[in-house]
Amino acid sequence: MRKITPVMLVLLLVASLMANIDITQLETTEVIEDTGARSGADAELVAITSPKETICEPTCRNELFVGQDTTFEVFIQNAGDTAITELGYKAQVWNADGNGNPLNLAKDSTGADLEWDNPDVICDDTTVCDDQSLASGDVFKGGKTMIQYGGGDATWSPTAGIYVVQIEVYSDEDVEASNDVQQVYVEVRDYLDIDVDITWDDGATVATGEGTKSFTITVELNGSSDFITHNLSMLIDVNGDLASATAEDGTDLLLSSLGSLVHSVNVGTGQIFHCGKSERISVMGDARIMASQRTPCFLICA
Repeated sequence: MRKITPVMLVLLLVASLMANIDITQLETTEVIEDTGARSGADAELVAITSPKETICEPTCRNELFVGQDTTFEVFIQNAGDTAITELGYKAQVWNADGNGNPLNLAKDSTGADLEWDNPDVICDDTTVCDDQSLASGDVFKGGKTMIQYGGGDATWSPTAGIYVVQIEVYSDEDVEASNDVQQVYVEVRDYLDIDVDITWDDGATVATGEGTKSFTITVELNGSSDFITHNLSMLIDVNGDLASATAEDGTDLLLSSLGSLVHSVNVGTGQIFHCGKSERISVMGDARIMASQRTPCFLICA
């Protein structure tokens, strides 16, 4: 009897413990496993990686410039448990309000909607689609992929404004529509680009030896729109083994200015510059003389 009693007490203790465990706790692992993948094919647009979203805090980053060719890059995954054999996608650019809400489809310079709809991304016809299926759990193309349209990358050449870029995947086999669409907020602004070029007047790549060496400095203004400036200037720093360095107007470029050999040269004052026309301006002459009238400077090498 002494040997049987402890065994009976242990059995009673186990029975009491099991009675206090909620049966749903024993099913938790099974429930998680059952919902790990959706039943059926599920095309999921995971992310838009290009263009990047414009963020202003308050300085803005990831802005686009007017006329900057922009492609659309995404991650697409089959989040279901069945292969996808039919798939299309669509990229759209929407005009947006100040809060980033899409208002209406934006248009290109011809008045056509900014929309690239490609229904033939995955299909069973090898003459139409490069891909015939996307297996369960796989990422399309193995990673990032460019939105294709008309045999090449869908490309947007934006004008100034604020937009929402929306990309959508679609398939008749898709069992879950809530993960088919992604949006990014994008700001596009005008830009100004000032190019400075120095050339030797005799066409040489490098000037060597003694004698007078003439060179010309030009400023080329490029950008997406005209701009007005009250004063446009540049700095010239002349140094080396030189006997003299003078501008055509007689300015001695070897004289120290503010403790250095850097000279400020006025390019234009109170002018409207037409950036898109790539006009060249002489740094030593009037604000709007053409390239053929550029005024040279002279170096005399010792």
